[in-house]
Amino acid sequence: MDLILKNANIPQGDRQVLTNILVNNGKIVGYTNDISFLTANRVIDVEGKLVVPGCIDPHTHFMDPGFTHRETFATGSRSAIKGGLTTIIDMPCCSKPSVRDGDSFNKKIGLSVTRHMLTIVSGAG
Repeated sequence: MDLILKNANIPQGDRQVLTNILVNNGKIVGYTNDISFLTANRVIDVEGKLVVPGCIDPHTHFMDPGFTHRETFATGSRSAIKGGLTTIIDMPCCSKPSVRDGDSFNKKIGLSVTRHMLTIVSGAG
């Protein structure tokens, strides 16, 4: 086992359940109440905090390019990560120039590739 997240609260229906999350090769492989018989490369006691899978925000407006004094791909993606997001879908109408054709779409995607820290998908604007 690569990792055990010990004492994790996970959502289950309309309640939370205290458990231990087992991770191997970067994927959740199981849950157990008793880890005394397991060994892992790393054990993190999350002390009863809520643990959820990464979330997706399907409607964001990153201001890069054009309004980088407000937000950039780097600052926006850092904020998203701190909020528990792993993926955002950017509505490209709020950049300058706004995305209205293939060339401007490709330019915006090119900027996001070099400046972000999470998965960014660009939606239709």
